[in-house]
Amino acid sequence: MIYIKILLLLVALISPQSNLDRDVKYTYAKKSPKQINRQPAEDVTHLRVNNLLTKEALETASDVATQLLKICAPPRCKVVGLGSSPALLIAYLQATDPASAISLPISDFRHSPRQAKKGFNINNAEDTALDNKTKNSLFDYFENFLVPQLGSDTEQVILVDFTNTGRSLFAAQSYLELFIHERTRQSLDITSVAMLEPSKKKKVQRVGKKYFNISDTHFMELDRDRQFFINMIMSRYDHYSEYGSYRITPKLHREKVIQDADLNAGLPIKNTSLKRKLFVNKVADFVYENKSNACRASLQ
Repeated sequence: MIYIKILLLLVALISPQSNLDRDVKYTYAKKSPKQINRQPAEDVTHLRVNNLLTKEALETASDVATQLLKICAPPRCKVVGLGSSPALLIAYLQATDPASAISLPISDFRHSPRQAKKGFNINNAEDTALDNKTKNSLFDYFENFLVPQLGSDTEQVILVDFTNTGRSLFAAQSYLELFIHERTRQSLDITSVAMLEPSKKKKVQRVGKKYFNISDTHFMELDRDRQFFINMIMSRYDHYSEYGSYRITPKLHREKVIQDADLNAGLPIKNTSLKRKLFVNKVADFVYENKSNACRASLQ
């Protein structure tokens, strides 16, 4: 009897599953998982933009923009934001007056037209003057991208950057001045505004004078608005800037060139993402509200 039971058990184990068994397991496997409540991508993007564009951040951008427009009044003067760090400031200025500000994407550009001097790391290619081929590529970029946006009425350009050292700001200013002198021969005044913490001012001044021969920079100290400065300098607005990144010189790591898709890739690509649109709309709404409040106050 025991042998019969064992034999029946073995047969059951090695025999194919019945249709009923397969149907039951198939049905079980096809059961829908428990639904997870997730916010749509657009709602998440709205939330991120709102968290970044707080009332305090927008009010600070308004204050800084007002100070800039006092020293750079359109249409004769244009503010040019370097890279993505001034994205909020440039968006605010453009919402106030579309002709007042321009974005100039240029990534990791710190070259001095003057050859490397004592104090710079002579083994770092960033500390030397550009070779003629790269300089011509940079000048082509200025001519094809920046000049058409400046227009014929512009007499002054103010470069703006949030900085701890001033090197990117002074490098762009130096080469833009060279470009104006060598390519256009027109009279265009190029100055710069360094947005920084008060503790960094002396260092930035020293870098400008010693390595770039620049001493007429304007300084805006953001001590009271430190979080605004941190957000800018930490690239928290990178994904909301007007353009994608653009690189004239290749990335270097231990003196080896790193392949970079942005290198000499024609003109910068316009940022048409949803987050950029929401970002611009929120800034524009704040500017409109400020103008409406000012108008109502003047009528009272």
